[in-house]
Amino acid sequence: MLQITKVISWVVLQRVLIANGTLKYSCLSGQVVIALGDYLEANCHACIGGTVVREDIARLSEGVHVVVGTPGRVNDMINRRALSEYS
Repeated sequence: MLQITKVISWVVLQRVLIANGTLKYSCLSGQVVIALGDYLEANCHACIGGTVVREDIARLSEGVHVVVGTPGRVNDMINRRALSEYS
C-alpha cells in the first residue's frame, strides 16, 4: 500500500492527460478520476463532447492536475489554447 501512495502522490504533483477513444469510456474514466481527485484533493476535469465548451475553458483556466476527455474535445481545447502542455 505504501508504494501505491507514493505513485499517487507523484501523479497528483504532475499533469496528466487521459484520452479515451469513445464517449462512454471517457465518461466512465472521468467519474473515477474526479472521485479520486476529490479524495486526493487534486483538481480534475472531464473534457467530453456534448458539454458546454465555455465551461471546459473556464475550468481549464483555473488549473487542473488531471484531464480526461475524448480526442475531439481535447484537440478542440488545444486549438483554442485552453489546454497546453505548459499551462
